[in-house]
Amino acid sequence: MTAPRCRLCKTGASIHQVLSEGALYRCPGCGFVFSAENGYDPLSLFTRSYAGDEHAAGMSDFSLRMKLRADADSAGIDPSRLMNSAQQEVAGLVRRRVPKGTQILDIGCGLGYFLRAMSASGYAPFGLDVAESVVRLLRLDGFQVWNGTIETVPDGWVDPEICTAFFVLHHIGDPVAFLRTIRTKFPRARLIVAAYNDLDRGIPPATARRLPPRTYSWWGSAHLRLALEAAGYHAKVRHVKRRAADGGLPVSMGLYRWLGRRSATAPGRFLRSYYDTLPFWGWAPVLWDRWIRRFSDPLLGIGTPLNLDDGRL
Repeated sequence: MTAPRCRLCKTGASIHQVLSEGALYRCPGCGFVFSAENGYDPLSLFTRSYAGDEHAAGMSDFSLRMKLRADADSAGIDPSRLMNSAQQEVAGLVRRRVPKGTQILDIGCGLGYFLRAMSASGYAPFGLDVAESVVRLLRLDGFQVWNGTIETVPDGWVDPEICTAFFVLHHIGDPVAFLRTIRTKFPRARLIVAAYNDLDRGIPPATARRLPPRTYSWWGSAHLRLALEAAGYHAKVRHVKRRAADGGLPVSMGLYRWLGRRSATAPGRFLRSYYDTLPFWGWAPVLWDRWIRRFSDPLLGIGTPLNLDDGRL
């Protein structure tokens, strides 16, 4: 079988590792690591994942996030408390530099924490997601959300000045084509992309969550810049400094699950206490990940269309 070309620079790639899920390839030119597997329907895959019916490659995390949102809502927790550091940083950037009322399209919006934060700040957020269950949930919240891939968005449905995509690129078989589609559909929109940073500190092990059907590519800062430039953007890439109060699944997932089996209201009370105290002790897991587990901080890429480089973001 002929080895595929690099998704970013089109150099002929070589096999990095052969696994039961298929081969991982590494580009000898830019170092990008990717899988050539792409046989999954994203609408079906992520709908099953949020429903708890898909467990390969850690996809059961998505059903846990659905439960987390339900428990957080029942406890009256401010949705902004559940945003990750990249979402928090981008929300602050938008508030400082983008006029209120601006249309923002969040691609791969998930459970809608960023949409809710932008709406509360006076913006006009739209969402897109492939999972029918989360789209239905967000429409009940009053948001305009498209169910499908970026290619299926009809012309005129939204005209954003800002597009965001938080931790979506690794789910995409052809990330440059994905970014080019955004560039073509929304030619005046600036694009803000967050990505997991697997490669800036060397090549990590091929753990389940770094494999298909969840993950098709591993990223570093140079790769995110290459992808944005190949799609037709001026690119700025930087690391996102993780914060103590970084939302997401609780560190103590075992306790959270146990409480859910004991009482319908206990998980909500636990989450309220957890997020209230997280700013005081949350630096411990951040420093553990950075110094002991050697995780790199996530990446944030800002793409400005080539004909629109006015330095606004």
